[in-house]
Amino acid sequence: MQYRNRILEINPDAILWDDMDECIIGITEEASVVYDIHQMELKIMELKNFSFEDASDWVEFNMLRTYLGNFTPVHVWTIPDEMID
Repeated sequence: MQYRNRILEINPDAILWDDMDECIIGITEEASVVYDIHQMELKIMELKNFSFEDASDWVEFNMLRTYLGNFTPVHVWTIPDEMID
C-alpha cells in the first residue's frame, strides 16, 4: 500500500493493478508503474488458487497484453540473484 499511495502522489493518473501492490518494483521516468511479472504470477496463483501454468496464462492475457493508454503499467522479468556471478 505504501507504493500505491506514493505513486498516486507522483502521478494521480497512474494505472495500478488491483491486489498487485507487492509486485511493484518501480516507476518509469514517465510515471508508469513497473511490475515484476514472476511476482504477479505467484500472486495470481495465491489469489485464484491457480496452478503456475494457469496463473502465467492469466497474467499474460489479462494484464501483459492490455493497453490502457499513456500510463499502462510496464511489466518486466527480473534477474534472480542466483543468476548473477
